[in-house]
Amino acid sequence: MTENVINMEHNLIGVIDVGSNSIRFVVYDNSQRWPNYFYNEKIMLGLGSELTETGKLHPKGRIRALKALERFGEIAKSMNLNRLVAIATEAVRIALDGKDFCESVYEITGIKLKIITGAEEAKLSAQGILLGWPQASGLVCDIGGASLELAQLEAGKITIHRSSKLGPMAVLGRLFDPILKQNHINSEIGKLFAGFKLENNNLFLVGGSWRALAKLDMKRKEYPLQIVHGYIVSPEDISSTLKFAVSKKIKEFQERLKCKSILFSNLNEKNINTSKVLIIDSIGLLTRLYSYSDISYVGGGMSNSGLHNILEPAVFKNPVLIGKNYFNFPEAKDLITKNGVISVKNPKEFKKHLNELINESIMNNERINGASWVIA
Repeated sequence: MTENVINMEHNLIGVIDVGSNSIRFVVYDNSQRWPNYFYNEKIMLGLGSELTETGKLHPKGRIRALKALERFGEIAKSMNLNRLVAIATEAVRIALDGKDFCESVYEITGIKLKIITGAEEAKLSAQGILLGWPQASGLVCDIGGASLELAQLEAGKITIHRSSKLGPMAVLGRLFDPILKQNHINSEIGKLFAGFKLENNNLFLVGGSWRALAKLDMKRKEYPLQIVHGYIVSPEDISSTLKFAVSKKIKEFQERLKCKSILFSNLNEKNINTSKVLIIDSIGLLTRLYSYSDISYVGGGMSNSGLHNILEPAVFKNPVLIGKNYFNFPEAKDLITKNGVISVKNPKEFKKHLNELINESIMNNERINGASWVIA
């Protein structure tokens, strides 16, 4: 599967990136300097969500990853690719069962998954920037689930590139106390930036976390376009957007609650039992939170933005509530049929079904069994 195949129409190259939180499969035409994308799919799997506790890949995430890679392999075959490159980053790199996972991938799919080093990951991020801006100068910052990569660009050349364990999964999973967490981040950033030149003000941001922030900035400023690639923001814009996201929205939500709430970022051993509602204002925790929850509401179904991943909570045997727009998602239809998911059309229906799930334990068990049956 990874051997070159003659393709007379296009020079199609496939790339699979197995990250700590997601797997992405991209196919593009490499016949020009700037590639034209033919296929782009991303699946959130949380492979590295338990690394800090167990030192291993998440068992269920591993199973889902193998199934996703098997499907990507079949898609690659059908596209008659000239070449397929598959790489794994921080989660697989440091996991005790990382090499075993790669062997399983090859046995099941025929895909040779290469584990790259942190320095290689940083260099690849920088090379991606140079593909779009060949003479770029500045810093490249790539935030993944379990690591953060930094690279220096000087007039189109990569001079320094290194990696650190500053991804949200790594930091949030290891440190509970906010002060210890901040001290750890400051210390690691100091080590990471050693030797870098900071004269140039250009900062190239790579990764899903930055893209999400850019989309939020666009929304705050009512930006007319929806193209994130190449979007430019100033430090002042970022600061304003973060304040907009963290303070305004969360504060408005807290004011609407009829009971006391607390932010995860402010949580400590003294105040953990003082509130009835815990608001998660940090990223990289979703997969882990599902394992503690009894009922889950998965967003995206009340609008046309696309239903979010409902398999993650279902794997943990959670009854799942979703919105009304799920018809393009086969897994949602299956789970609704098996009584593992409830679709609601409005707040009234949501309240009704939520109360039923809370108060009727028999219904809870039926939905749990339905969800588990489909996932199995």
